Amino acid sequence: MDNIYEIYNNINSMTDQEIHERAHNKVWSKIQNCNITIHANREDIKHKRFGALEPEDLELILQGNIIDRKVWSYILTLIEKNDKD
Repeated sequence: MDNIYEIYNNINSMTDQEIHERAHNKVWSKIQNCNITIHANREDIKHKRFGALEPEDLELILQGNIIDRKVWSYILTLIEKNDKD
């Protein structure tokens, strides 16, 4: 039980800078993951690896992943803009 309290206290004692850095790293990681997924989607489309999906379904998945990357990139921009303020 003591470990739970130690973890809770460690989380609560994080500085704003530590939280900011973790947020930046998390978003950067999400963008990299989107890049990998988008590349894999494009390769699947190029080589006609659809599995049980229709080609149109894979196109929609690709579009959704591109939108996700744009959103994560926007969030990263806001975090980095906050660095300059």
